Amino acid sequence: MSALNARILSAHAANDKKALADLYRQAARAAETLDSACFFATQAYIFALECNHELQIELFEFLKKHGREE
Repeated sequence: MSALNARILSAHAANDKKALADLYRQAARAAETLDSACFFATQAYIFALECNHELQIELFEFLKKHGREE
């Protein structure tokens, strides 16, 4: 298991939405395919919306740019 995956699981266990937004954003940036990046960015965006995280706009723009948010 990767260190990032372990941190994501830990943040889920703690219900730490701010950390989840950050961690899924990191996963999106490290993804090997655009589809994977958009999947992780979507997860990050959901958690960012739930906790009013400052990443909301950045994630929205990324998803919009790649046709995942309209």
